[in-house]
Amino acid sequence: MKSNDSFSMFMLVLSLVLASIMAQANDETPYVLHAGIYPPFVQMDNNGSTDVIVQKIFKASGVTVEVVHFPLKRLGTHSLGRAKNLGIYAPISLGLAYAKKEDLLISKPFQMGRFLFWYFKPNFRENIEWSQFSDLKGYRIATPLGSLLTPKLIEAGLEVDFANDTDAHIRKLVMNRADLSPLFYLTAHNSIMKYYPNKLQDFGHLKKPIAFTEYSLILNKGHHQAEDIMRHYHIGLDKIIKNGSYLQWLEELYGKGGIPREYQDLIFKKLNYNPDINYQ
Repeated sequence: MKSNDSFSMFMLVLSLVLASIMAQANDETPYVLHAGIYPPFVQMDNNGSTDVIVQKIFKASGVTVEVVHFPLKRLGTHSLGRAKNLGIYAPISLGLAYAKKEDLLISKPFQMGRFLFWYFKPNFRENIEWSQFSDLKGYRIATPLGSLLTPKLIEAGLEVDFANDTDAHIRKLVMNRADLSPLFYLTAHNSIMKYYPNKLQDFGHLKKPIAFTEYSLILNKGHHQAEDIMRHYHIGLDKIIKNGSYLQWLEELYGKGGIPREYQDLIFKKLNYNPDINYQ
């Protein structure tokens, strides 16, 4: 009898230990997200401004997330519309270009980018007002390979030249091989400070933006982890908003008083967050 009792106790303890090990293993299994390569937003070293805020969000939620970076033009076709992949963090417009909205889970946005036409003042002295792309006929436009904007510029009859990366865009402007280049504000500023820090004041951008892009978590609905990671995302985002680290990150990114005004309508209102700050 005692032997049976001992055996039962042993099996009970063993089952508890195995359950604990399995639970620990499951807790430590990272979620795998995909991202592009588009400095300074997303970078291969995972230190881009978008990479950092995503890490802050999930750290606040207490989960581990592994990020795999792909060239931007491969990101949509490789990572979306396939249930075997969890999803990406990227501009919402990119997600909707490669998958149907009803097949995706899209989070509240966490970052905003201003997409602008940049120019080099010594080579470009005109103050252009434009309302549609066809107003820019006669100007040479340097666009990135694989850009979703490029077909629209070609359709409008503009002269388009391709550049392999952001740095090539900036060099084309300086070397007078292009008149305008569509770039995100932070992307252009990052490249200028890297290659032409003494000429920062020689660069400018047209006043009218091309677009305002919202960055979100974009997941494939069919993936078994999608709803769970989305819940963790919104928990973490809520925490960093309430503890002030979200606003601190924005001030580090743009400088105090330099946060773009569009954050108020495109990001803060959707987060039920109304910080008392001065905008650019």
